[in-house]
Amino acid sequence: MFADVKISRITEEKKQRLVEPLVVNIIPSGLSTVRHLCYLDPELIWHSGNGPRLRLLNKAGKELKRVKTPEQHGVNGMSVSTEGDVMFCSDTHNAVYKIKGEEIQQFSDTGDCKPCGLHCCKNGDILVSLCSGKRARIERFGSDGLMKQSIEMRQNGQRLFKKPDFLSQNTTSDICVSDLNRVVVTTDGGSFRFNYHGGKFKSFRPKGICCNKLSHIVVADDINNVIHVINESGRLLSILNTSGQGILGKLCSPSSIAVDGNGYIWVGEAFSGFIKVLKYLELCCVWKFILWLFHCF
Repeated sequence: MFADVKISRITEEKKQRLVEPLVVNIIPSGLSTVRHLCYLDPELIWHSGNGPRLRLLNKAGKELKRVKTPEQHGVNGMSVSTEGDVMFCSDTHNAVYKIKGEEIQQFSDTGDCKPCGLHCCKNGDILVSLCSGKRARIERFGSDGLMKQSIEMRQNGQRLFKKPDFLSQNTTSDICVSDLNRVVVTTDGGSFRFNYHGGKFKSFRPKGICCNKLSHIVVADDINNVIHVINESGRLLSILNTSGQGILGKLCSPSSIAVDGNGYIWVGEAFSGFIKVLKYLELCCVWKFILWLFHCF
């Protein structure tokens, strides 16, 4: 399984390469802040702010659907399941919910622990980051809503997390978590792999985190207004900075993030309410030439 993923990644790396980021679209969300977003397809994206509503937008910023959370719950994390259902968590009643058609169903409760973030895995499991006092951990829930794994301690007895927030799962199956001032990466089984502390920056505040098909870990840094791209071993590959692209093009407190399969990053900003789409990957010259020949014949 891992060998297949590695071969697939190497093949993709030969096709695509990182480039200087270019803001290609700016979408008004209709909100003053975009705290969470999840990408559906090149035309549609779900997002939420500080209030009790989730909204479905097209790439022009037109609202296509609005869902109100139960009892005015705020949204702490959101993701799309393998079945296409939107999942979100809330700390109002410490629960995870599923939007099934027009109905909102409670999927699971997290007891006395505050759910901070959520990610839907490709195998159907749900990962939830949790905090309760000094305890912080990641729990895995099956499709039946029952907890099946808890990730909390390192092999040496130290705590893995301080205050876990956004999280994602890489193509390598590693679990990637935005913590208080670092990114923590563990294996699928919960064993510690590495921490990333922000590279050259003295201060680092990771927020939204996701992984692309090259196994890159893509992290929004809302204190430095940049996007970090690191590889599956924790090596910094690129700092995506759009400060030279005018007032609207400059990232302003990037909080939530998603990647698509076409080389774009979708970034929700905490202070402006905009969703910005960045081009950061492109086809290598050889593959451009092959595609050109294909279209010619």
